[in-house]
Amino acid sequence: DGQVVDVLGHTLAGIGGGQFYYDPEDSTSADNNGTVIVTSSGERWKASNLTQSIVYSVGSGGDFDTINEAIKRLSNKRQYDPDTRVTLTLEAGFVMYEQLFVDSADLSWFSIESVDSEVVIDRASLTETYPNLDFNSTPAFLAVNGGQLPLINCQFNMNTTGTADNLKQHGIMVAWRGGVTVGQNSGVKNATGRGLYGVHGFAYARNSNFSGAGTYGCRAGNGSVFNIRDSDFSGAGLAGLYTAISTVSAVNADFSGSALVAVRSIQGSLITLTDANLQNATQYALLMEGGVVQGDGMNFSGYGDRGIQATSGVFIGSGTTCTSGTGRAVNTVSGAEVRIPNSTITGIVNANLFVASSGSSIVATSCTTSKTIAGADFVSFSGAEILSNGTTGEYSKTPNVINSSGVIRANVVTSSRGLATILNTTSSIVVTHGLGVTPSTSDISISPINGEAASSAWRVGSANSTDFTLSVNSSVTSDAGYAWRVDVI
Repeated sequence: DGQVVDVLGHTLAGIGGGQFYYDPEDSTSADNNGTVIVTSSGERWKASNLTQSIVYSVGSGGDFDTINEAIKRLSNKRQYDPDTRVTLTLEAGFVMYEQLFVDSADLSWFSIESVDSEVVIDRASLTETYPNLDFNSTPAFLAVNGGQLPLINCQFNMNTTGTADNLKQHGIMVAWRGGVTVGQNSGVKNATGRGLYGVHGFAYARNSNFSGAGTYGCRAGNGSVFNIRDSDFSGAGLAGLYTAISTVSAVNADFSGSALVAVRSIQGSLITLTDANLQNATQYALLMEGGVVQGDGMNFSGYGDRGIQATSGVFIGSGTTCTSGTGRAVNTVSGAEVRIPNSTITGIVNANLFVASSGSSIVATSCTTSKTIAGADFVSFSGAEILSNGTTGEYSKTPNVINSSGVIRANVVTSSRGLATILNTTSSIVVTHGLGVTPSTSDISISPINGEAASSAWRVGSANSTDFTLSVNSSVTSDAGYAWRVDVI
């Protein structure tokens, strides 16, 4: 009564073992090959409810020869004890001549660790795919259909055996609600394709290492959600990070040394790049083709063509740093918006610093800047707008004058804008700007927005700290609409 024993296994050592206690009150329970053992004399021994944390070795001379064999043999442990956790320790010299695919099942209660500081993945062994998987991918690790991979708690390194195929041979792939957690100083280095790859997948990989990928260090697409803070995706063959319609937290992550682009965002992604390292990208440090990127403190020094190239979307990053680069530091087109106040943009070679066109905008206020050639630091054309308060530089056009090339606003203390309508049969309207300071008439810009307004000669009358008067020479014959803006210089 009250006896407790440690069982090596039920039928086979290592399977169904753990701590069991004797239950003298039970004479009817059947042996279930797991949590209840019935002895030859009829005693009932039952598995303790204490959480089990069991370690098995994998490799030559270990408990199991392969990772797949171990998981197949041990996966029923949770059936009998839902608190069981299993650690698979890869023996010294272990080489991964296999792929681990998890379809629908939750194997997050397994952890894969290793004796060696790095475990080799044999690329030639990556031959299997999964039906309808993108590019018929053959990753080393795959979770699909809500499946959860074991905790990857060791560093893998893909070798170069066999034929390279950078569309297929990825490190870890999570697809269709599949997920993975990658431990510190763990991951897959030198994947021929993508290091960490998601297609509507989920990943938590903080302080992990996926450096040296042949294409993308991290590729998150189709609604993936990734937390990759403090992780290393440096030295990628195409981009350190490439996102599409996904959410990625990459605070303090390393995307440096990418052979093409450090970070690329398209199609409505949301990325956090606070304090991230985007240095030494061969072409662009950040290529924005949609989405919202937050990048306070981001470093994009050493780019080869553009620092931030934005064709759509919004970048917001105060205190960014770029101490060297070839080509424009910030280039925006097609309505894109880049805000980099309080940033350091110096040592730029052979280019203008901030160039906005085609209705786009740049906010570069209170920045420290320098470049190696003479010419404009701020350039706007085709209806673009640049705000440069507190940043010293040369302008491609007279500041604070709106025309077809757009406007470069300099030393603007405060501003306000809106719409005003002079009603039919009237000749004036009092417009409330609400700035609390009195603008001069030269601080007020008026643009007609309909035919009646365009055909009427307008003028700005008296102004005070609250409003100003907009008048026409004679009463209008229909409502006349105007867009107005006040910039107190």
